[in-house]
Amino acid sequence: ARLYLEKLLPGLEGPLRARCLRLLSQIALGSEPSRVDEAIKLMKDAVAASETPDDMLLDLAQLQLDISDFESARQTYTQLSVSARDVGTMLSGAIAAHNRGLAESALELAQAAFDRVQGTPAEPQIAGFLDQLKALAG
Repeated sequence: ARLYLEKLLPGLEGPLRARCLRLLSQIALGSEPSRVDEAIKLMKDAVAASETPDDMLLDLAQLQLDISDFESARQTYTQLSVSARDVGTMLSGAIAAHNRGLAESALELAQAAFDRVQGTPAEPQIAGFLDQLKALAG
């Protein structure tokens, strides 16, 4: 699969290129031995190639955390809090950040999600989630 994707890659643009890079990143990560540095580079390229990189940013942050690059993961979560189009993705990122000990990033993502839903029926639910994270970080 890797060789086929690598042959396709030069002719691809936009979302197809991003998807191919993401798949190559996953292949690099799943290889024996795992090629985490290559997987991170490919995922960064996928983020850059995508118009809607929300899920890829989550994947990138996870890869960065896997190698204990907490500062890069924080930066990726900040990018997600600013650019994410989907509130669910922001909340998933907040949970992942919290579970990995990045309380500040978790709060930043939860606050961004709350800001996005203010004035909608989802506001009370996201407010409750944000309050819980604040209490846990407190």
